[in-house]
Amino acid sequence: MERGQKLHPFRLARLIDCGGDLKKRWYIEYNVFHVQRNQLVRKYDYTINEYKTEAERKAFASIRIKQINELLKSGLHIDLEKSRNTKIEDNLKTIEEALEYALALRNNAKRTMDSYSSEVRLFCKFLGKKKNYSILALEKKYIYQYIDHLSANGNAGKTINTKLGALRTMAFRLQKRGILK
Repeated sequence: MERGQKLHPFRLARLIDCGGDLKKRWYIEYNVFHVQRNQLVRKYDYTINEYKTEAERKAFASIRIKQINELLKSGLHIDLEKSRNTKIEDNLKTIEEALEYALALRNNAKRTMDSYSSEVRLFCKFLGKKKNYSILALEKKYIYQYIDHLSANGNAGKTINTKLGALRTMAFRLQKRGILK
């Protein structure tokens, strides 16, 4: 699959959740244009079944569907002659998407969620363009730069630790799901 100059026909990705039954196999379905066949080909993404709860699956699905749809809209198609063995599954989450995903994984108390959401938003604002980097490109130096930034702006040590605690929680959630090492 590759991104092409010319836009090809496609059908947007959608979640098939089997009526919410976790015992059945959920999937994300989409149609992508196949150049050699000159037609749309239906594709399935079953990675959603790696998640056990309905909330986890829906959080994962919203991010994955968004990624697939963006690729389709940018011209993703199958061309076996020019194939670079690129799969949608190989497209890693950006730092911002991964942190949003981690937020959606667990339903904490409203104040906790508001606090975590605020800290994630502030960290992404600090990162600027780097928030669009792959989550695997997140380096410790960005965290240390963020600490220095918070300290330079007059935040007390306790406040900085609270902010880092929220980010640490998000990182732990991503580690549990194998997104971060």
